Amino acid sequence: MVRAARDQEQLRTARISLIWAIGAGTVAISIWLYMKDPPREIPKQRMLSTYPVLWVCENNPQHMFVANGRFEPLPCRECNGRCYIQLEYVCPEHGEFKVFVQFQRLETEDPASDHVREQISKYRYNVDSPWQTCEKGTIPCPKSGCSANTRQPTTSWIPRRGNGTSPSNSHQK
Repeated sequence: MVRAARDQEQLRTARISLIWAIGAGTVAISIWLYMKDPPREIPKQRMLSTYPVLWVCENNPQHMFVANGRFEPLPCRECNGRCYIQLEYVCPEHGEFKVFVQFQRLETEDPASDHVREQISKYRYNVDSPWQTCEKGTIPCPKSGCSANTRQPTTSWIPRRGNGTSPSNSHQK
């Protein structure tokens, strides 16, 4: 009888220990969930078609105009040429340079999501050079052998209204 009572007491102690362990684990997980940072929201990217960009004719670089972005080239307003988006980039070692670009829409993981990803798919430095494929949407410096990380400047080169050829750095991206 004494042995049965001792076994019952050990069983009761084991059960209480298990309950305390489960309770302590639940409290620890609850505190961790409460204290951790909320998941970062991915900011919505502006659609290419919602902001103006500079379009330059491949036949005559003097033909330029500002229109909302698109994935395909636009017809020139002055001749029969095709116009492409021209952006300005900066190399920390060699300074600013202009580049013609074509964008592509990337597939998202969730087709129902309203997050759209677009990136530069092809680029060329002037109208005579061949199109080159972008690696992850980055544009390399046109100077041969330069491996510096290029970036778009904070201001964009967009012509002012009027004659269409004078630069304006007042347009923020």
